[in-house]
Amino acid sequence: MSLRALGILLLLLAAAVAAVLLLPGKPEVDKDALPKEEPLVSLAAADVAALELVRGAASLRLERRADLGWILTRPGLAEARTEAAEALLRGVLDARIRRVLEPHVPQAEASTYGLAEPEATVTLFPAKAGSAPARVRLGSASPVSADRYAEDDRGRLLLVDASLAGSLDTSADNLTERRLLPVSSQEIQAITVRRPDGEVRLERKGAGWRMTVPVADDADVADADAWARLLSGLERSRALRDSEVGRAEALLQQPVARVAVTLAGGKTLPEMALAGEGPLGTKDDAERYAGRAARLPGAAPVRGPVPASTVTDLLRPAAALRDPALASFDVPDVREVTLRQGAHALTLARAGDAAWTAREDGNPAAAPDAAAVAAWLDRLRVMRANDFAPAGTPFLATRSILLTLTGGKTLTIELGEAQGDRVLVRGSRRAGVVGLVSREAVPVFPLRVADLKAATGA
Repeated sequence: MSLRALGILLLLLAAAVAAVLLLPGKPEVDKDALPKEEPLVSLAAADVAALELVRGAASLRLERRADLGWILTRPGLAEARTEAAEALLRGVLDARIRRVLEPHVPQAEASTYGLAEPEATVTLFPAKAGSAPARVRLGSASPVSADRYAEDDRGRLLLVDASLAGSLDTSADNLTERRLLPVSSQEIQAITVRRPDGEVRLERKGAGWRMTVPVADDADVADADAWARLLSGLERSRALRDSEVGRAEALLQQPVARVAVTLAGGKTLPEMALAGEGPLGTKDDAERYAGRAARLPGAAPVRGPVPASTVTDLLRPAAALRDPALASFDVPDVREVTLRQGAHALTLARAGDAAWTAREDGNPAAAPDAAAVAAWLDRLRVMRANDFAPAGTPFLATRSILLTLTGGKTLTIELGEAQGDRVLVRGSRRAGVVGLVSREAVPVFPLRVADLKAATGA
């Protein structure tokens, strides 16, 4: 080691010792008065068009594309994980110079600082034509701290914060896209799943979802949102091993489900295929193969194992994705209720927050208990279908309920004949939809005020 290098090391050691010795009695320091640390690279993230990283014999290159975001062009052409590419770039741009040790790295002492064969070399290429790239070479750690030696594109010998080494500790595999549908769930406007039992299509409508295939009906918002989140967050657990590529490709040629999503403006992504088997080839395998073509022409497809539960969820019966609520309303909004069965009728009414009045078969009756009315309406509100009758199923209403809501809006719920342990129910808000509701979920149908109190226990 030369006398110059030894002097630098001794200077750093002396500074560290002095900081420790002076710390107990040191007064509060005004952080705003301290000199700001110089950024290692003076570029804005948006101004960087490409990044190259060399670690030993391994090298990679990232390029930013207007239509696809970040892509890998070396060691092979592939889609890149946006968050990983941005984290790498941000790690370089956020790095700060602790100290300028020498205006130029003494070549005779480069090995002393780990710069003769640097741990990593990162180069940023500005988007502006004619701008020179910014290169940083990362050396070894300081003997007195976790900070690292580095050489910038001006040839200076620097001491930089240790976070840079962590940011550069990455690989092409870590930067390669893992998601099968690399979009957020909010961007998905429609989901189409082609399965052995036919096609299911859900479309976003405002704050809700509609099923358009195999039937036109309201979709269950929670289930549709869950599908969107499931697909947007779906990642392969790993890349395919060479030994399983052939088998996985064969299975994905005959998948159990094909998934396509549509984004805002009608934009689509490559269709995703899901196989009925995974790496183990058994029914209890926790994973299934999935894959899609690359969005980037000439790039490798995105393929690998995904949780088997993904396939199970996407093969749920279409009826399970329909909105099970047949009477959507808020109890405080109800102003009048008319229940009819044959020649009998019970009418309950109130003005604003006034007490309920009642008429039995058109005649005045005793005022019903407000808690009993609210309890019965709540049971009607939470009534859910656990299946749906096929389109065109004959429906004969035996009982009906007419609700008048605040503002004059009305809602009719009709009860039909029982089929085994389930009752046919339809509501006026969903024309042609007949739900099958278990007997236990259908509230008792009162035709007298006394029946209402008995039905609710209030």
